Amino acid sequence: MNTFRSWSRLGTLLLLHLWGTLLGGSAVAATQTLTWTSPAPGTVLRLNQAYPLAATASSGLSVTFRVASGPAEIRGGDVVVTQPGRVTLVAEQAGSADWQSATSFQKFNLGRVQFERVGGLNTEKIGYSSAVRVSGQTAYLGTWDRVHALRIADPANPEVVTSVAVPGLVRDIQLDASLAYVAASSLEILDVSSPGTLTPVGKLSIPAAEVQAVRLVGNLAYLVCGFGGFCVADVSDRSLPRLISQTSEPRWFANSLEVKEGFAYVTSFSEPVRIFDVADPLHPRLVSSFGAKAENRLVVQDSLGYLADSWGQFQTWDLKDPGAPVRLGLVRFPYSQPLYIDPGMSMARHSGFVYIANAGLGLRVLDVGDVLYPSFVGLLAETGQTKDLQVSGDLVHLANWGDGYEIYRQHERIPQTIQ
Repeated sequence: MNTFRSWSRLGTLLLLHLWGTLLGGSAVAATQTLTWTSPAPGTVLRLNQAYPLAATASSGLSVTFRVASGPAEIRGGDVVVTQPGRVTLVAEQAGSADWQSATSFQKFNLGRVQFERVGGLNTEKIGYSSAVRVSGQTAYLGTWDRVHALRIADPANPEVVTSVAVPGLVRDIQLDASLAYVAASSLEILDVSSPGTLTPVGKLSIPAAEVQAVRLVGNLAYLVCGFGGFCVADVSDRSLPRLISQTSEPRWFANSLEVKEGFAYVTSFSEPVRIFDVADPLHPRLVSSFGAKAENRLVVQDSLGYLADSWGQFQTWDLKDPGAPVRLGLVRFPYSQPLYIDPGMSMARHSGFVYIANAGLGLRVLDVGDVLYPSFVGLLAETGQTKDLQVSGDLVHLANWGDGYEIYRQHERIPQTIQ
């Protein structure tokens, strides 16, 4: 009995010692916050002028600064802008045994994109517009059941040159050399070698599905077909395109896609973006997915993904390894409600900016020159129910369901040039 009590006391002491050790070793460092004091947020940093850098940490520890991106230098305790352009500064506190590290960034000298309406055609003249692509001085506009070729040499006065009937709503148009590939109830292939003609040359119907979007790579057309999933067609014979593969993914209404460097990125109404390896187009292979369970729209360029979703988020992604996408940056749309997409937002990337149009919420422009810290820099509120857009030079072409076809000219205003 005494032996039992002795072992019991020893066990209790050992447990108490172990518990104390665990408590001592598991102390969590406190969080800290950084507060910028100079330059103040929103300050225009003039060229070749020194602006003192100052920020405080709630821990009382010292703060360091660096230039994350842009034409600026840290000189002693000052920042000096050397050329016009956006600048991102980062304040950092490395932390200690008692405090976690902290980082805060501020953007300065962001440009602003402004718009002026140049011309267009209302619904009485062109119908309810749903898709647009521009090539040179010709715009190809899709409506409920037609494709129109418009002469836009004078953007203030676009003219309809010719039209052709297609089955159902035109959802997407892609141009490839002298051909236009039209996503409607079926895939329609049109000869557009002459701006004054739109001649049907081929057609592909997908059983129990309607084509939502199309992308061309060589002699292959990659399609998303709603509940028909992701499809690949051989279009080497334009007059007789043929379906060569079809997946069951995504399971919930595939509606847009991008195809880059042997991979297809497919979005749907309520699932993350699916990435398929299409090195063997007969057997597309699902390799990964990313993003929210939401309706997504994606633009891929130079191994970077620009993703907007119906939860009101815009994200940038590193897609160098499509099997393991890495999120880089995130910014939330300035809306109090989720983006209820009808039937989807339109996106384009051009010259360091991403353009996002959504029904009833206008056209917004994001500066993505720094992919870690994208920023909203422009708004065109009067766009109506935009279904598609294309940026060509300084012109933005909009296919608006209720307002027809509209052309806007954009102007980037750099802060140092504004009087």
